Amino acid sequence: MVRETEISRLEVLEHGIIQHTYKDGSTVDLAEANRVIDLVDELVGDQRLLLLNDMRAKVTFTREARTFFRENTKPDAAVAFIINSKIGEVALNFFLKFNSPNYQLKVFQERDEGHAWLVSEAKK
Repeated sequence: MVRETEISRLEVLEHGIIQHTYKDGSTVDLAEANRVIDLVDELVGDQRLLLLNDMRAKVTFTREARTFFRENTKPDAAVAFIINSKIGEVALNFFLKFNSPNYQLKVFQERDEGHAWLVSEAKK
């Protein structure tokens, strides 16, 4: 099952994992964040959110969008961020120490590692 906005794509994978990707060069504002959360809720229903969030494209998030995502993601969610570099991973982990969400979030450089973590979370 696939859902799309003008700048992002959400696809349900095995184990109910949702893979989320953005078009390169996109800006995610509050309206886009609302659309994404609505689509996620539609895809997940009352199940636990397992999100493989591929952040390797160059994407800018407004402050309002970041806040909206943090405040509107269910506390039992498990989110894997896939990023491009070790430097980015260190920077994101540092940022998360001061702005940590109320759900599980891990950062990975390799998609397969993030996916494997979510599969293990699905089996809990």
